[in-house]
Amino acid sequence: MGGIQEKLLIFILVMYLAGAVLPLLFKNSPKQSLLWACSFGAVAGAVGLGLGIQGLLSPEPFGISLGYILPEINFQIAVDRLSGFFLATICLITSLVSFYSLDYMKIYHRENIAWWGFCYNLFCLSMVLVVTVTNTIVFLLFWELMTISSYFLVTFKYRRQQVRKAGFSYIVMTHLGTVFIASAFFILLSGADGWSFSALSNNSAALSGTTKSLVFICALIGFGTKAGVVPLHLWLPLAHPAAPSNVSAVMSGVMLKTAIYGMIRLVIDILGPGPVWWGGLVLTVGIISALIGVIYALMEHDLKRLLAFHSVENIGIILMGLGASLIFYAWSMPIAAALALAASIFHVLNHAVFKSLLFLSTGAIYYTTYTKDIEQLGGLMKKMPHTALLFLVGAISISAIPPFNGFASEYQIYQSLLNISYLKVSGYWSAVGILAGAALALTGALAAACFVKAFGVTFLALPRTKRAARAKEVPWRMRLSMAPLGILCLILGVVPGMALNCFGRITSQLVPGTIFPRVSTFNLNLALLLVVVIVGLFSVSKLLGSQKVRKSETWGCGIKLDASMEYTAASYSQPIRHVYRFLLQPERKIKEKYHLLPYFNYQVFFEEPIRSVIRDYLYNPLRRITIETSKKWRFIQSGNINLYLGYIFVTLIVLLLWAR
Repeated sequence: MGGIQEKLLIFILVMYLAGAVLPLLFKNSPKQSLLWACSFGAVAGAVGLGLGIQGLLSPEPFGISLGYILPEINFQIAVDRLSGFFLATICLITSLVSFYSLDYMKIYHRENIAWWGFCYNLFCLSMVLVVTVTNTIVFLLFWELMTISSYFLVTFKYRRQQVRKAGFSYIVMTHLGTVFIASAFFILLSGADGWSFSALSNNSAALSGTTKSLVFICALIGFGTKAGVVPLHLWLPLAHPAAPSNVSAVMSGVMLKTAIYGMIRLVIDILGPGPVWWGGLVLTVGIISALIGVIYALMEHDLKRLLAFHSVENIGIILMGLGASLIFYAWSMPIAAALALAASIFHVLNHAVFKSLLFLSTGAIYYTTYTKDIEQLGGLMKKMPHTALLFLVGAISISAIPPFNGFASEYQIYQSLLNISYLKVSGYWSAVGILAGAALALTGALAAACFVKAFGVTFLALPRTKRAARAKEVPWRMRLSMAPLGILCLILGVVPGMALNCFGRITSQLVPGTIFPRVSTFNLNLALLLVVVIVGLFSVSKLLGSQKVRKSETWGCGIKLDASMEYTAASYSQPIRHVYRFLLQPERKIKEKYHLLPYFNYQVFFEEPIRSVIRDYLYNPLRRITIETSKKWRFIQSGNINLYLGYIFVTLIVLLLWAR
């Protein structure tokens, strides 16, 4: 272990802890609290980014042992290639968000800024430790710290009932997931010689196939709940709009990815590749999440809820690549599996970049207009040109349009899915590969349609409200924080081969002996071709266009045009709502209001709210059953202390008998 790496790891921990404690010491000065919290968070993130990149490129892991917190529970931090990648991704986003928050959090000056700084730095610290610790118990401790600290960030504006409801849904669902994660680890611990990940990995070879499958199911449910896969995603579109936009950027950009880290670490690194149905199940969950997420995103008018559903979609795309990798491992095709896994990891990075950019851009819109409803916006491109450009870059990236990074990773996953069909293992799997590829293509098309709506209604045409008309560009620090993410969207899209070949090192570590082939991409050539075509067309138009372009107002049939005549988000999404009405179950409401004078005209009010099929047909019945069952068992809470002691005594006897 290198001494410099050990010192830098300790430095990161100290900086995050200082960033959490110092704001509380200056709680009477919100300005000082915000400065300390953001400064220490930004510095710790910058150092963590460098260490993560070093861990990804280093042939050997490095780390430090901080001693035993309990007998046989060693608090050890180790940065290998997998941890290094996730550490770099987390710290990249948190460092930029910390700098962004110096200005953004000023709109919350009436709230407890010191408390935000405390929770935010603990949240960042817990994510860093989740992806670097090597002990099961320590992992679960920091997983819980990550959940609790993010809960307090979600409920930062706790005075609003909607925020408290979102926080309750989040804490319940994520703790349900924690139960399954803990169950997976404790099943693995049976017979293991220690609590470390290496001991679990050594013990997993002796487990039966049934036990391994049980661990896999628990891991998929537990980590899938945190990642927001369908049908365990209901907390996600509630929590993201409730939290401040900078917190939403961290939660969606990197917190969800800790669940992907957990799945890769537990399923591939510790358990080892399993039967082919593991991959088939992960692939199916990914397809369902991607399609349902993007369809519901298309129906949203709240920008943050829209982006939250796109997080469900992109987690689904990541799982599609991971599922394809598990299928290839089951077929003993390590090269194809490594390519699919590298593509999935690449999309983890890309989603972190463009989704954080979109959330921060939405935060900039909220900073200046105090609304997230796109129906209340319009015309912001002239008011906020830099934010509009950055939002457009994020929108093109998430829509998988070249030459940006969303296309680069989704294309690699698309190739892996078609490779399932191309190998012709059986007619069934050939059909699965084709359908999965078609689902991914449909997801990209719907995402593009969604962001045509989001960008067009928000930034183009005329302002619909006075808030939008009074909008102005946000402070330079907020724009400077978003700019590197926009640049990365372009760089990772134009030269993705460099990133993919780096991620091949991770696959070689997870499955020893895997030879990752060098990947050659032609995205740079495609980007150059696009530039040449654009420059050529522009030059030809200048040479041939001898007359000046005449600009005038749009003719409106003699009627003065105003914002009320613009295309709305609801009208844009109505045809798609009609196509997917079997899933959305829209309820049409039309109300007419007549006027006798002056021309016997009338107004029509049209609404078409949609339903959450999963909530109505899965969670609501489950909720009713739980409440009814609880009422029947209410008698056990008698208030008699002797009876409660009897419960404890009987439980101890049962546990002793079971242990024997």
